[in-house]
Amino acid sequence: MNKKEYLDKYLPKFNFVIQDGDRWLAKKQYKNAIYQYNKALEYFPNNSLAKEKLNIAYKERCKYSNIDCDKVN
Repeated sequence: MNKKEYLDKYLPKFNFVIQDGDRWLAKKQYKNAIYQYNKALEYFPNNSLAKEKLNIAYKERCKYSNIDCDKVN
């Protein structure tokens, strides 16, 4: 699959999981947000936006639940 085909196939999925992760994060549903941001990184492993959002979700989960504190960058 060439780059254009890959983008055509996976960019809409990436955008969906990022937006869904944002919705979960706004609801303080950190586990679900983390799941979605990790899914985004499956599509685009080096994406800085997904990495940043994942780190924010880990920080919030640590802050409010004292879970995943070791995963905060």
